[in-house]
Amino acid sequence: MTVLYATAMLALAMQLHDQYVDKGKAQKAQLVAEGETTRQNLINEGQQKLNDSIAEGDAYVKKTRSEADQYSKTTREAADQYSQRVRTAADQETGKQRSETEKYVAEIRTDAQNYAKKTRSEADQYSKAVKSKLFEDTKVIEGNIASLKKFESEYRSRLKDFLSQLMSQVSQPDSTYDDSAKMADEHAGRTL
Repeated sequence: MTVLYATAMLALAMQLHDQYVDKGKAQKAQLVAEGETTRQNLINEGQQKLNDSIAEGDAYVKKTRSEADQYSKTTREAADQYSQRVRTAADQETGKQRSETEKYVAEIRTDAQNYAKKTRSEADQYSKAVKSKLFEDTKVIEGNIASLKKFESEYRSRLKDFLSQLMSQVSQPDSTYDDSAKMADEHAGRTL
C-alpha cells in the first residue's frame, strides 16, 4: 500500500512538474514574441523617420538649388538684356560713354555672379547641416535599438534563470508543491 501511495505521489509530482514546465515554456514563447514585435515596430518606426528626414532634406536642397539657379538665370538674362540695350546706345554715343557703359555692365554681372555663388554656398551649407542632423538622429535611433536589444537579452536571461530555478526546485526531492507554488507566485510578482 505504501509503495502504491508513493508511486501515486511520484506520478502526481511528475504531472505537476510537467504542468509547470509547459506553463513556463508558453509564457516564455509569449514574452519573446511580444518583445520581438515591439523591437521590430521600433526599428520600423525609426527607419521610417530616418527616411522621411532624408527625403525632406533632399527636397529642400533640390528646391533651394532650383531657386538659386532660376534666380541666377533670370539675373543673367536681365543683365544680358540690359547689356544689349546699353551696347546699342553706346554704339550711338561717343567712345567715352561706351567705356563707362561696359564697365557698368561688368559690375552688374559680377554682382549677379557673386549673389548666385552666395546663394548656392548657403544652400550647400544648409544641406550639410541637414545631413549632419540626420546622421546624429541615425546614431540616436541606433542607440535606442541597441538598448532594446540589450533589454531583450537581459529579460530572456532573467526568464531562463527563473525557469531553471523552478525546474531545479521541482526536481529536488525535499521541495514540496507549496514551496514551488509560493516561489512561482513571488517571481511572477517581481517580473510584473
